[in-house]
Order: sequence, then structure tokens, then C-alpha cells
Amino acid sequence: MSAADKVKPAASPASEDPSAIAGNISYHAQYSPHFSPLAFGPEQAFYATAESVRDHLLQRWNDTYLHFHKTDPKQTYYLSMEYLQGRALTNAVGNLAITGAYADALKKFGYELEAIAGQERDAALGNGGLGRLASCFLDSMATLNLPSWGYGLRYRYGLFKQRIAKEGQEEIAEDWLDKFSPWEIVRHDVVYPIRFFGHVEISPDGKRKWAGGEVLNALAYDVPIPGYKTKNAISLRLWDATATAEDFNLFQFNDGQYESAAQLHSRAQQICAVLYPGDATEEGKLLRLKQQYFLCSASLQDIIFRFKERKADRVSGKWTRYTFADDEKLHAEWAAAKLASKKRLAKHVLDVTGVTIDPDSLFDIQIKRIHEYKRQLMNILGAVYRYKKLKEMSAADRQKVTPRTVMVGGKAFATYTNAKRIVKLVNDVGAVVNNDADVNKYLKVVFIPNYNVSVAEVLIPGSELSQHISTAGMEASGTSNMKFSLNGCVIIGTLDGANVEIREEVGQDNFFLFGAKADQVAGLRKDRENGLFKPDPRFEEAKQFIRSGAFGTYDYTPLLDSLEGNTGFGRGDYFLVGYDFPSYIDAQARVDEAYKDKKKWVKMSILNTAGSGKFSSDRTIDQYAKEIWGISACPVP
Repeated sequence: MSAADKVKPAASPASEDPSAIAGNISYHAQYSPHFSPLAFGPEQAFYATAESVRDHLLQRWNDTYLHFHKTDPKQTYYLSMEYLQGRALTNAVGNLAITGAYADALKKFGYELEAIAGQERDAALGNGGLGRLASCFLDSMATLNLPSWGYGLRYRYGLFKQRIAKEGQEEIAEDWLDKFSPWEIVRHDVVYPIRFFGHVEISPDGKRKWAGGEVLNALAYDVPIPGYKTKNAISLRLWDATATAEDFNLFQFNDGQYESAAQLHSRAQQICAVLYPGDATEEGKLLRLKQQYFLCSASLQDIIFRFKERKADRVSGKWTRYTFADDEKLHAEWAAAKLASKKRLAKHVLDVTGVTIDPDSLFDIQIKRIHEYKRQLMNILGAVYRYKKLKEMSAADRQKVTPRTVMVGGKAFATYTNAKRIVKLVNDVGAVVNNDADVNKYLKVVFIPNYNVSVAEVLIPGSELSQHISTAGMEASGTSNMKFSLNGCVIIGTLDGANVEIREEVGQDNFFLFGAKADQVAGLRKDRENGLFKPDPRFEEAKQFIRSGAFGTYDYTPLLDSLEGNTGFGRGDYFLVGYDFPSYIDAQARVDEAYKDKKKWVKMSILNTAGSGKFSSDRTIDQYAKEIWGISACPVP
């Protein structure tokens, strides 16, 4: 059945009435078709809905830049190699305050908004905290009405789609553009030449000319970024690399030299094919450099062109007297909301892994890029030690234990062997623990595959404990810890990155601290080199249990050997897992005891949310605008 059979098509690009919106969705299904207009399944409904929402965005987007052009404010340009956006549909209707209207409109077709939003693929433009921070910054710039632009690259495949097989992590190209993105506007009028290689020629009059080499084109794709409850919508401009028809050698092609005929076209496709291509080879290093140069050159040309084109001629002091961290009614509502989020997360885990987890257990989550310095290995060693102790307990003693579900998620770089071994180990441990009838009521271990923003939107609200356990001094900042804390999740972590400020804001009693401090790390590594390190028996016990084959026949010797010896990067336990392991286990024991006191735990959760205001990207961007960029808000009237 077509959309027109359910709702009469009628173009209403700016209406916020549910009936008119339904007509506009039907219009796009019929007259902007990317599928057969005779069918209107969930996928077709998503694209028609997205194009209807884009109508609202385009009006605000055009009004914003006409206003900027007229008022000529000082502008800010934000360049990033990655943007981790998540699903744009729910973000757009939320920021435009039309969620309810679109939910009602879709019901006229027999669909729920949440189900249709679930059809959208995450844009494969980013991977980690850097990309997520960049996207948050653009949202805040739009919300604060700042005259700003974002610039990035239009990757076709992003990093990769993660699949967990028997052998461990597998990387699959994720073609998020295999159909199309309904949010981007291709700008054939915005194209700049990008030169690589060549040489400089100096004419007799002293003028210099760049000659030779190869020239590619940077083609702009604009993605509107709406502010929250404001008329402003700014732009994320993504560059795609192309070659011209003149660069296709028709003679060679007709002569059967197909690859030679399209060499420059092939090299153009490489620029924006993959986020962070492998750089273990000289070719990989060169490609990364070309990506960075391509972004900078295209963006600077665009900034200068538009600069020439432009006209050349508060918080109340009154604070509430009432606090709610101990309010019983709030406690009950808070606990109910958290349990609902945990049940939603449990359903997601069952859907994607087939593992059933108990929403009444402590949800312990670590989701981030897999890297030895982030120490997912310490996390899984802790889970292994916990499992071994549970096996050694009597049935009566197990009943006194705090049940826990340990969840790990994140992608290991395709050529990072030890990181991929860690992914494999988490899955192997989970396969044993989750099927052990003696202990699986008290411990589950789950690897969440293909972690991205949409997955994070389910995981983070359902979390109760989050591990941010990097070696002190090695994390630049981190942003996921801020999101966990904002969602009422208590953090266990080292004094590293943003953990330091989070602990100050939420209170020392609401943060589980362990491990060496940054100024101790160099000395501890030196002690290790001199043979002065004495490992804790619990650390040795966990490693030996893995070596015993308790979790399968896979050879984890190279991974565990990185924790042995005295010297060498990657050996001699460079990331101090062994040194911090005892205090980590002790901190986890404090977590177990605290969780048994539900009233205390809910209060800790509330105070984590209450202390997270400082970490708002709105606050950050507002401060940057005033103290660094020197720009002011320019709201559309």
C-alpha cells in the first residue's frame, strides 16, 4: 500500500500541524521518491519523514545565513577530522520542538516515531570522543546562536562496522551512503581545486607558480545543524574528493588499460574512503597526510572566499533553598526511571547478543575505543578474578554477593593486534561465564558489538557504574565519562583526564578512585625496569587462570606477555595494569558494598547528575566565544 492510499499528498514544508505534516510526508513519498511509490514500508517512511523534517531545517538554515550575511558578524570555523553525530532525525525534531507533531503524523500511517527513527543509519563520520565532542560543539554553537561553521570530510565507509565472530573482531566496510543521506545538500556551486605534489616555478618578474603534480576537486556537501529551541541552524560542510572528466584517459580505457585510465579518479576516491586508514605503511602515512591537507586546503579556500564575499564596506543570582538529593519521592522516581532504562538496555543486549541479563543486577559498563592505555584488559582481568572467586565460594556465600553485569564495547583498530586480542578475550570469558549455571545469576560478561552513538543512547542511560580506568596521565580528557555522570552513573576511575574535574564537581564520596597518580607513573616504570615491582597475588591468579585454558584454546600468551618482563614498550607492563590491579580490586569491593545500600546509591546517582552542569558543551562554547573567539550571538529575529 502506498503512502497516498493512507494520507493525501500535499506539500506543506513549514507546517507544524500533524495532519499537514502527514500530507507532506506522503508528498515526499510520492514526488521525491527513492523507492517505488507503490510501497510505504518502514524504510520508505523514514526517508520521506526525514525529507519532510529537512524542509523545516532548510527554511531555518536559509534564514540564518541570510541574517549572517546582512548583519556581517565575526564568525568562527571549526575543523575536525571526525564528527560522531548519531541519528539526525530524533535530534532534529527534538531541537525544532516538533517531536509530538511528527509522532502524531506518523500514526496516521500506522507507524511509531521511535520505530521509524530506528531505520536511520548512524553517519559514519567519526569514531571516538573527538568526533562526539565536535558534534556536541556544533549543536551548542547553533543553540547559542553563534555565527559558526563546521568543516569535515565526507567519508564513505567511516571506520568500519564491527562483527564478533568465533575468531574475534572482524572489520566490515560500513557503506552508510549505499542509498543516500536525506540530510545533506550537495553544493555543485562550491568546488575548490586541491593540489598535491608538484613544484614551484619562479617567473622573471619574481612571481611564483605552483606547477605539476596532481589536482583534485573538493566538492561541498552541507548538513544543517539546528539549535535547540532557536531559529538558528548552522552548517556542517563536508568535503568529498573528485576528479574531473578531463582526468579520465579515454584513449587508455579504449585500449584496454582500464586501471591506468582512471588512476586519478581512484586516488580521489581514496581520500574520503575511510576514517583513519591504516598507517603502518608509507602509503598509509601518505594517505592520512593527504586527508588532513585536503580538509585544511578546501576549508581555508572556502573561508577566504566567503570572507571576501561578505560586506566589505545570563544566570539569575537567586538560588533555590531547596535541595532534593535526600527527597524520598525523588528517590522513588529516580530509581524507577533508571530501572526502565536498564530494562531497555537488557532488551538491546538480548537482541544483539542473545544474552539475557538481569535488570536488577549492577550494570557495570566500559564503552570506548579499545586500547591498551584505556585498560579494558584490567577490566576483564578483574571480571576473571571475580569469576574465579565465585567458583570457589559455597552456594550460600554466593547469595551474599552483589550480582553484576559487566558490559564492554568499542572497536579495535584493524591493525592493532593486542587490542583485537582484548576483544576476543572479553567474548571468550563471556561465553564461559554466561553459560556457567553455578555463577551466571551473580555475574554476566557481555561484549556489545558495533558501538556507535545510537548504541550509546541505550547503554549510557541504563548504566550504574562506568569504568574510566586509563593509566594516569595518558588520557587527554575523555568525554564519555561526562555523559555517564550526567545520566546518574557513578564512575570508578583513576585521576586521569576529565575524571579529575568530575570528581571535584560530584564530590569525592560519589566517585570510586584507585590507582597511581600521573606524577608517579614515570618512577613506577623505572622501578619496573630495575626489577623492583612485586606483583599482587590476585593479579597473578587472574593471569594464570586465563593461561590455564579456562576460557578456551585461543593462545593469549602474546597479550598476557605484554604484562610481563621489565622493559620495552608493550612489554614490562608499560600501562601499569599490574601496579594498579590491587587498588582496582579493592575499589570494586567498595562498589559492591555501596550498591547494597540502595538509598545511598540513588543519592550518589542524583549527585553525579547534579554535579555535571560544568561539562555542558553549551557552557564550554559560551566561554570559548567570550574568552577566545571574541564572537557574539547572532539570533535570527
